[in-house]
Amino acid sequence: MSETQTPLDQIDPVTEPKTRRKRANGSKELAVASEAPVPVTPLSEGEALMRVIAQAASNPNCDIDKMERLFTMRERMQARDAEAAYNASMAACQAELIPVARNLDNDQTKSKYADLAAIAKVALPIIHRHGFGIICSEFQSPKAEHLGIACKVTHAAGHSERHEFNI
Repeated sequence: MSETQTPLDQIDPVTEPKTRRKRANGSKELAVASEAPVPVTPLSEGEALMRVIAQAASNPNCDIDKMERLFTMRERMQARDAEAAYNASMAACQAELIPVARNLDNDQTKSKYADLAAIAKVALPIIHRHGFGIICSEFQSPKAEHLGIACKVTHAAGHSERHEFNI
């Protein structure tokens, strides 16, 4: 036998890739391939569901209601994954944030405070590094003589949350 050929009783049937070769006399022998096996990468839940959706879509007899339910399920899975990424990033971001030095005086309360520029200088690089964006706006407060401030926190994974304050 040549160097690439292995007797059948010495081959591991599970781990070794195999090919059949014909001998010169016409009989067949099993030879071990010289290449390493290609690792199989498991599919994520989302990828597996997309394959199911693609297979269903290629079937001309597929029920449209079933397709809509599959797409709705996929959207719920994406939203769940985006929220999980948001929560993990928020925890990591909050762990890095530090108190900002109070750089201005409040004459009414006789205390010091950090202005928005000082807060932004310290916090925004950390916030952005974790994939967050912040959008602030005003809204009509339901409370008399109050201003409504809304803050929408968005994340690179797609999840966002809106927070409202009356001041």
